[in-house]
Amino acid sequence: NKFHAESSFSANSLTWEYLISDSAFLKTVLSSHTRRQEISNDDSGTSAGADIVFNPGQLRLMQSLTFTRDRFFLKGGYEAIDYRRGCSGNTTIPAIANYNYLHSTSISADIYSPVTGRSLSCFAQGGFSSGRISIDAGGRFENCTVTDQNVFSYAANASYALTADDSLSASHGIYYAHPDVFYYLGASGADFKMAEAKNFQFGWNRRLREEISSTAEVYYSRYSRLCPQTYTTTDDQVFKKVTQLNALANEWSGDTFGLELSAK
Repeated sequence: NKFHAESSFSANSLTWEYLISDSAFLKTVLSSHTRRQEISNDDSGTSAGADIVFNPGQLRLMQSLTFTRDRFFLKGGYEAIDYRRGCSGNTTIPAIANYNYLHSTSISADIYSPVTGRSLSCFAQGGFSSGRISIDAGGRFENCTVTDQNVFSYAANASYALTADDSLSASHGIYYAHPDVFYYLGASGADFKMAEAKNFQFGWNRRLREEISSTAEVYYSRYSRLCPQTYTTTDDQVFKKVTQLNALANEWSGDTFGLELSAK
C-alpha cells in the first residue's frame, strides 16, 4: 500500500488601529485562513483508494474599542465569522475507523460534507487596580449557526499583594471550542455541539530577587462534550499516525488537575 498524508495552513490578515484620544483606542481586523489536510491510501492492486480532504476555511471581521483611565480599563467589541467549504472524500471516517485502514481500499464514492454557517459574537472586558488588589473580568456571547447554539463564556482574574515580594492570585473561566471538521465527513444529520471547559486556578508568586521570581499554581479543569461522535474505541497507534487525527475514542468528558512550579 502507498500512503500519503499532507497538511498545510494559510492565513491572511489586515489590521487597522486608530488612536481616538489619549484614552480611547479602536482596532479593526479583517482576516481569512484555510487549513487543508489530505489523507490518501492508494492500493497498488486497484484503482480505488481511500482519499480524504479536509479543507475548511473562514473569513473573520473583528472590531474592538478600548478605553483606559488611570488604573481602570474597559474593552468591548464584536466578531463575525463566515465558515465555508468543509470536507470531502470517497469514504467516511466511520468506515476507515472500523476496519484495518492500512490494508483496505474504499468504494468509489463521492462524499461531500459542507461545514458552512456563521458566528456572531459580542464581548466586553474590564478591570482595575487599587492598592494591593487587581481585578479583571470579561464575558463573550456567541450565536453560531454551524452548531445551532447560543453560548456565553467568561473569565475572571484577581490578585492580592501580601507584601512587596509576595502576592496571591485566583482565576476562573468557562470556554467553548468548535468541533473538529473531520467529524462531519459522512455524518448523516450531524448535530454536533461545542466542547466546554471549566477552569479554576489559585497561585502564589514570590519575588526572590529584583530580576527573579518564583510561582506555584494549583489548577483544576473540567471538560464536557469533548467528542461529538464516537467511531472506534480501539487504541490503534498506527491508525492515529496515518490519519494524523485525534484518537476518535469515547472521550465525552474528563478532568485535569495538578500543581505547577516555575521560576523566571
